[in-house]
Amino acid sequence: MKQARTLALTMLALWPVCGTAADSGSLEGAIKATFLSRFAGFVQWPAGSAENGPFVLCAVGDDAVTALMDRAAAGQRAQRRPIVVRHLQQVSPADGCNTAYLAGSAVQSAGAAAAALRGSAVLTVTDGENHPDVPAVIKFVIADGRVRFDVDDAEAAGAHLVISSRLLDLARNVRKRP
Repeated sequence: MKQARTLALTMLALWPVCGTAADSGSLEGAIKATFLSRFAGFVQWPAGSAENGPFVLCAVGDDAVTALMDRAAAGQRAQRRPIVVRHLQQVSPADGCNTAYLAGSAVQSAGAAAAALRGSAVLTVTDGENHPDVPAVIKFVIADGRVRFDVDDAEAAGAHLVISSRLLDLARNVRKRP
């Protein structure tokens, strides 16, 4: 309940992404980075896949969001475990990511990263503006001047993840499971 309230308050408190380009970019990145550390509270992983050790939040590539993920996750917990951020230039299921933000890099595009993780129990997240065709469970979008997100519950099913109805209710759009 506390996590739902926190995410809901964060959603309601989202400032419009406006002002100077530098201000809006850093605010937008900070909001997205904060969401990344909060999404895990609304996802159920298959038994044994996300139970022990720290919760691993992977930043695959470099962009305004990956630069802010360490700060947003500092001192945070997911699934009652401390969040550890790993910065990677390429990703595979062997990297142990619970959540992976796919920004893309010179070594591995966001699409190649999504393909590498497809079918693994990893919550994949992308920026829908920069990577509209990359399959991911969650895609950040800007709607009405605010940071929002879409959820592909069919993609979540393929990753053996269950997304809470509370998170689905907050999504701008939801692609339902088959």
